[in-house]
Amino acid sequence: TQAKTKARPLMTTTTLTKQPPFLPRKRIERDAQCLLQESQKTGLWDGNLPIPIESILEFQLGLRLEIGDLREFVEIDDALGGLWFEDRLVRVDQTLDPEEYPDLEGRYRFTLAHEVGHWRLHRQWLESRIICRSGTRAREEWQADYFAASLLMPRPFVFEAWRNYSSHPMTFEQLMPQAFRDDLPDDDPELIVSVLNTAAEPLADMFLVSPMAMRIRLEELDLLLR
Repeated sequence: TQAKTKARPLMTTTTLTKQPPFLPRKRIERDAQCLLQESQKTGLWDGNLPIPIESILEFQLGLRLEIGDLREFVEIDDALGGLWFEDRLVRVDQTLDPEEYPDLEGRYRFTLAHEVGHWRLHRQWLESRIICRSGTRAREEWQADYFAASLLMPRPFVFEAWRNYSSHPMTFEQLMPQAFRDDLPDDDPELIVSVLNTAAEPLADMFLVSPMAMRIRLEELDLLLR
């Protein structure tokens, strides 16, 4: 369940007891797969999409979830989510509240999976709490992002869904209509991302993630190519 929270002063800060170690992608993905298998054994996940991330967070891992004005709470303007380890508490900023902003449900779910990634990968390395901000790329943030992608978009499910979408990987050149390609520079990074995001939308709806998250996952699996 979700509880609305009222902002109040918070004196602790995000600290590291030790720099989290390098973790290869296979190790992170394996941990996400193990969590899914555990959830299936306990009956929280029926093996279908989308992955029930709220149930996994609350009932599988025993974490509490609150949505409120996290940015005022921690006095960080771009805070999206945070994990308080000792309290077993995940807080998400109200700007991602799926009840208020249903179009952002994919980003909300990814934020929950990201905090689950911190819980699974980084508990022994972090003190007190960790606040996740927009655009940060510290090692522990990248690892939590990759865990979230592996959890919400499991590799076998992505390949199966893609087979129903295309019989082969798709390139930007194939996705961009020739008529438009003649009038626009084909080396524009923003244009390329926009076209690939659009191509990822059908699968994003299936996995209940944002088109951006789905596009990044498809690129990582060499199913969308620039």
